[in-house]
Amino acid sequence: MRLAEHDRGEIIRGTYQALDTAVDDELIRRNPCRIKGAGRYDVPERPILNVTEVYAVADAIRSHHRVLVLLAASPRAPAS
Repeated sequence: MRLAEHDRGEIIRGTYQALDTAVDDELIRRNPCRIKGAGRYDVPERPILNVTEVYAVADAIRSHHRVLVLLAASPRAPAS
């Protein structure tokens, strides 16, 4: 079984963070795998369509799928 690039990155970041925690807890003196910035995971913000763009997408696809686009773009109630 092969891991996706994203999964490998998550595993490596988690390992760095675990070693940093071991240093903080004084279980080890220093992190042997310290790479500056390796424990951070920055996800770029996804662009958000405005109302005009949402309707442009809805108009550009088959009519029976239009409601799916409109529902996907609508505000959601908070999960309870």
